[in-house]
Amino acid sequence: MLEELKAWFKYSETILIARAEVLTGFVISAVSLMDWSPLLSLGVDTGFTWKQGAVIRGITVVKGLVTELARRRNANLP
Repeated sequence: MLEELKAWFKYSETILIARAEVLTGFVISAVSLMDWSPLLSLGVDTGFTWKQGAVIRGITVVKGLVTELARRRNANLP
């Protein structure tokens, strides 16, 4: 099972980090779009605005994709 996981990351820690960055961007996207006020019951908005969430998730996802593409560009992957 561990070998299958390593193969999915092309035996590269850099690709692991890049895919983690993309996943982080998706998580930030989900969290920033949620309405947290019912859970807080105080009526205080502590979440991101839609624009802030869009900028953060966009930067994170693009950075992860660019990192993976840069790693694969000159790599001799199996």
